[in-house]
Amino acid sequence: MSSLSITDVVVGYGRSDVLFEVSLDVPAGDLVCLMGRNGVGKTTLLNAVAGLLTLRSGSISYDGRELSGLSAAKRARRGIGYVPQGHAVFPQLSVRENLLVVAEREGRADQSAFDEVIDLFPALATLLGRPAGLLSGGQAKQLAIARALITRPDILILDEPTEGIQPSIIHQIEDTIAALHATLGMTMLLVEQYVEFALRLADRYAVMDGGRIVSAGETASADPAEFVGLIAI
Repeated sequence: MSSLSITDVVVGYGRSDVLFEVSLDVPAGDLVCLMGRNGVGKTTLLNAVAGLLTLRSGSISYDGRELSGLSAAKRARRGIGYVPQGHAVFPQLSVRENLLVVAEREGRADQSAFDEVIDLFPALATLLGRPAGLLSGGQAKQLAIARALITRPDILILDEPTEGIQPSIIHQIEDTIAALHATLGMTMLLVEQYVEFALRLADRYAVMDGGRIVSAGETASADPAEFVGLIAI
C-alpha cells in the first residue's frame, strides 16, 4: 500500500491562482473524502495529482517519491488510478473494448483483471457488446470506474462518483467502494458533495473553500451538521 502527500500546492489558470498552499495527506490504506461547494478547487486538486495540471509551487509525492515532472501516463503506471468527473468512456467503443483498450495500454491485458472488474460490476456483464455511448449515466459511471480498476492501481482517485446518477446505482457504487477499501485495503481519495455517502465510507475527511483546506479530521468524530454551511450550494 502507498500513501499520497500533498504539500503547500499552488495551482492556477492564466494569471489567477485557484489553489492556495493546499496540504493534504492520504495515508496508506485509508479512504479520504474531500468535500466542498462547486468551484472551490476540488477537481483542480485531483487533476494536479493525476498529472493533468502543472504545479506553480509545492509538491505532490506518492509512495515517498516526488511526482513533479511525471506525465499523467507515467503516474498511472506508478499505480495511480483516476476516475474524473463525468462519464470518462470512449462512446464509440463497446463496453468490452473500453476495458481492453485501457488494460492493453497499461500492459495489463490479462483475463483475470478483466474478470475481477466484471465481478465488481456484474451489471456490465450483460452489456459487454453495447457501445458505451448508449449506456445510461449510471452504467457509464460504473464502466469508468471499472476502466480505472482494470489496471490494478494502488490508489484510486474518484471525482464525484455519485453525480447525476440514479439512487439504485449510487448504492451499488457505494458497496463497490466499500468492498475495495475493506477487503483489499485500497488507498482512496474521493471527492463527493453527498455528505452522508462520504462520511459512511471515509476514514478521514477534508473540506475545501476558496481554494484552501478549511477543515479536516477523522469521520468517526465528525458531525454532518457542521458541514452544511461549508458545502451547501
